[in-house]
Amino acid sequence: GPVTSLNYPSNYGNNEDCEWSITVPEGSIIRLTFDSFNTVSGFDFLWILDGPDESARVLAVLTGDESVSPITSTSNVMFLRFEAQGRAKGF
Repeated sequence: GPVTSLNYPSNYGNNEDCEWSITVPEGSIIRLTFDSFNTVSGFDFLWILDGPDESARVLAVLTGDESVSPITSTSNVMFLRFEAQGRAKGF
């Protein structure tokens, strides 16, 4: 299902911190795709990790207005952390 920033499609707020844990059945993997991605470049970041929490291997760190290729996990769990420090936008 979809994952969106708070208030999407309106802008997210300053100093937002959000976390999502995506889990699918054992033996499956996760393929994360983006319809759009737009944050304040260099200030607001989406971390995508290959496991259940922040200690997992980093698959990608996204910032700015990017065209993002699909990101695939190696297991059935993926962790996303969004940190907004700058002006608000939406993804």
